Amino acid sequence: MSTILDDEHTNGREKDNIQHTHYDICKSNIYQYKEHSSSNFDTSCHSCNQHSVIKSEASFRRPVTAAIDITTVPYYGDVDGMPMVSGLDQENRAFKFATLSIVGLNIPLVLAVEPVQESSAWDDNAPNQVYRVVRRLVRRAKKHVSIETVLCDREFDSMRVFQTLSNPGVNYLIPKRITNSEQNVLDHLEEDDQEVAVESASVHVETGSNPMRFLYVPSTKGEGMAVFATNMQVGPDEAEAFCHRYSRRWQIENEYKSIKGDFLVKTSSKDYRIRLFYFVFAVLLYNIWRLTDFLLKAGIDGEMDYAPVLTAASLSSIEWFSSSTTSDFGRTPGVEKSRSWASLTTK
Repeated sequence: MSTILDDEHTNGREKDNIQHTHYDICKSNIYQYKEHSSSNFDTSCHSCNQHSVIKSEASFRRPVTAAIDITTVPYYGDVDGMPMVSGLDQENRAFKFATLSIVGLNIPLVLAVEPVQESSAWDDNAPNQVYRVVRRLVRRAKKHVSIETVLCDREFDSMRVFQTLSNPGVNYLIPKRITNSEQNVLDHLEEDDQEVAVESASVHVETGSNPMRFLYVPSTKGEGMAVFATNMQVGPDEAEAFCHRYSRRWQIENEYKSIKGDFLVKTSSKDYRIRLFYFVFAVLLYNIWRLTDFLLKAGIDGEMDYAPVLTAASLSSIEWFSSSTTSDFGRTPGVEKSRSWASLTTK
């Protein structure tokens, strides 16, 4: 009897050692993320077999439509010594992360993550050059899928961004800010009672030059007109229908809502490496959820649509997930163990 009790006691100590060792490994990985965040995201996707699933499915072998955007995670602490914190306005601060995601008729997955560093009053950062972020995102995504078209919002309205996408042969559709030049065209269209026009133009920057077009079409948000920039050959007869593709970009907004609402760990840590690790981990969990949903649909009836059959809440509440994953953090100072990953909070 005593031998059995001793074995159980010994096994208990071994179990504790295993859990503490696992946490030490996790902590070590966190502190390596600052310099190698994007490559670590690719490695993590590979470890979870996400890339192998992508390459094995016929729907991913065709060129995909992708969306690039930047999301924010609020920060409420002191900004001194925090170069990765950006100022959203006079009062609000946040960490920023850029992602490239598959949108449209394919499975909505995040293929690349990139931290965004901007110049703020409290740091010596160089001004943000968003085209460099775009270049890194596209390069990583093209390792796994062929990209037909990239959709971005007005934050990416830049000649450098246009050229960065054209150089590797990627098509783009990006709404334009209305400057005096675009307003003059809009005024002429109104005078001539025209609703659609295509203006030929060209990009000239240090990295090269390429032809492009400005598409003037009726706004889908009500009255008025919208202007889009593209490098595709689009005529006046097809311009309005072509610009309707931009509506697929809304999927990335739902994606961010799920990543930050269902999977992102809440923390007050000032250590950016921890912040970045948690965001990347939330993206990985989001991808696992969408791939699981895809495989479930394929196994049931083969019908694919955007709406998931398996909800994010269902995935985060699975017994093995809540017990094995959060238990590793349950012994960590400042971490609150929870049955749902989305409600996990750290300090």
